[in-house]
Amino acid sequence: MAPEQLAGREVTVRSDIFALGLVLYELFTGKRAFEATTPAELARLQSESKPTNPSSHVEGFDPSVETVILRCLEREPEERPASALAVAAALPGSDPLAAALAAGETPLPEMVADAGSHEGLRPAVAMACLALILLGLAVHPFLAEQTSMTRAVGLELPPAALQVEARRILEEAGHTERPLDTEQGLFIDYGYLLHERGQAAEKRWKDVGVVRPAPVTYWYRQSPRYLTPTSFANGGVFRLRATNPPFDIPGMATVYLDAGGRLAGLLVMPPEVDDSEGPGLEPDWSLLFDRAGIDMATFAAARPKWNPTFDCDLRRAWEGTYPDQPDVPVRVEAGTWRGRPIYFQVIPHWHRSWRMESIAVAAESPGQKAATIVGFGLTLVTLAGGLMLARRNLRLGRGDRQSAFRLALIVLLSTMGGWVLGGHHEPTFAEVGLFFQALAMASFTGGAAYTVYIAIEPHVRRLWPNLMISWSRLFQGRFRDPLIGRDILIGAVAGTATFVLLDFGNLLPEWLGLPLANRGYEDVESLSGVRQVLARCASLPMMSSIGPIMMLLLLLLVRTILRKQWAAVSVLVLLFGAGKLASASNFVIDGSIGVIVLGLSFFVLLRHGLLASITMSLFMVLPRFGVWTTDLSSWYAGQMMIPLLLLAAIAVYAFYISLAGRPLFSAKLFDEDGAKV
Repeated sequence: MAPEQLAGREVTVRSDIFALGLVLYELFTGKRAFEATTPAELARLQSESKPTNPSSHVEGFDPSVETVILRCLEREPEERPASALAVAAALPGSDPLAAALAAGETPLPEMVADAGSHEGLRPAVAMACLALILLGLAVHPFLAEQTSMTRAVGLELPPAALQVEARRILEEAGHTERPLDTEQGLFIDYGYLLHERGQAAEKRWKDVGVVRPAPVTYWYRQSPRYLTPTSFANGGVFRLRATNPPFDIPGMATVYLDAGGRLAGLLVMPPEVDDSEGPGLEPDWSLLFDRAGIDMATFAAARPKWNPTFDCDLRRAWEGTYPDQPDVPVRVEAGTWRGRPIYFQVIPHWHRSWRMESIAVAAESPGQKAATIVGFGLTLVTLAGGLMLARRNLRLGRGDRQSAFRLALIVLLSTMGGWVLGGHHEPTFAEVGLFFQALAMASFTGGAAYTVYIAIEPHVRRLWPNLMISWSRLFQGRFRDPLIGRDILIGAVAGTATFVLLDFGNLLPEWLGLPLANRGYEDVESLSGVRQVLARCASLPMMSSIGPIMMLLLLLLVRTILRKQWAAVSVLVLLFGAGKLASASNFVIDGSIGVIVLGLSFFVLLRHGLLASITMSLFMVLPRFGVWTTDLSSWYAGQMMIPLLLLAAIAVYAFYISLAGRPLFSAKLFDEDGAKV
């Protein structure tokens, strides 16, 4: 009898496991686990002591068998194996997982976790994997730097220096009021990229370094009230932007500077109520022209045509060219309120009015629009199918709810971590509202992860249990399991190979003289500070886990329809591959690389499992964040190394546990006769 049975408590399957452990103990040792003459004495022994290790009774006792027996005899039921099949799985020389599948049963999560190899990689293989990962991480900054718009433009001044310049410009324009709240950041004006898309690589990228204002733009905002974002940004969190919150509070001011600190734009919201009379004296515009690096004497007056989103009592406009670019037209628009400049904008010929046209419509080709529609349709079908499967599994009591809850919690905390680190926080009641809105978004994301996982987990465990072995061990807390290390290393190698391949894909058009459609799309927001870099790292578990799990769900749905795994994989590769080709700017290069990455993703998922696939996604995503440089003296070099160091730490940890305690090198290379061991 189990302790809980002797005590009159609830009896479960794990009580039978205890009885099985007693029988096994006596079979292997010839002795009872607990020697007692009365039930009371037996209950006392079970509650106060543990049985003697079987190896103390039998010389040369198999350690793996001893571990199984002692697990069966754990005092607490939840610490024992979940079933007799789980016990059989842990015993040497058996394959209970195959037996359960042959019997038409769905193996329990514990059985899946106990199945498979308990060995890691051979030291030579593990060392090779780690070397490839570290090499890829080291090469990435060199390759990414070649296609970096920030490198072509030259970010000489850090945000702190640009902020000082922005405040100085506001003071010189007569806006000396002390703000209550401020924020800053960088962005890339994609209008230049879209305008120059058709140019050959050599000319287009050569012009990026000299075009003015530079496409990489710094923005600074200040306000007499706390700045509270009103809409979601990337990652599903509220973050301040140059246009979020809206520019609608009197006294708000925004300054735009190019990478060299030259003025590109100035906006100041005039007062809502003003009793002063007349427009006042016209300011000396040459001061702002000088701040923009433009000689006002070379510009001719023109009729204003670009309207700010607020009222001005005096409007002015000029047209001309930069001294070093006489063939490039430039327009300057300006406005005042009661003699103070409140509007000043340097408008290059490629600048577009995004308020009057949709950037999505303007930027996407017909093929890209078709790919978007197909992708959106597949997403809806996948979510609908996932909801139906999850509802059915919950009703029937299927699914590993514990792992689903842990996954949902990780996704929720990851999303909230991105908001906490990357958001703009303020000591007002509005912050409470933002917290609950961020929590609502994080809860929705976590709930979606829970639903999708419950939808697929029991079916994957039945159809492809090998995909879940290392994943199940990880969620059971076996953080030093060598199989976990092996699969993380494999996924890291695949992810590293992928982002290096993408780096070369961005370089190929330049080498071949083709249009550079993929250049310039960099995460310059991360240059705002270490906090933004850490926010992206915090969001990574959410971003890297959703894709592989959704891929499994879609694969499961298509397999249910087609009945064959190879047919389902083929259809998905064709569908996603067609989308990649349709949206590719350079059909041969981008399309081919997209199909290769897609095929590799399916291979890693189906050959090495969910944990390897999520690791691959993690290593694919994180290097895309940030702006890379090999100039270690650059002001942003240090903070941009954080993502690479994080990935390197993950790879080193996986390498260490994949060895399962084996030494890298044999302690004895030659025997006594001098022969190599």
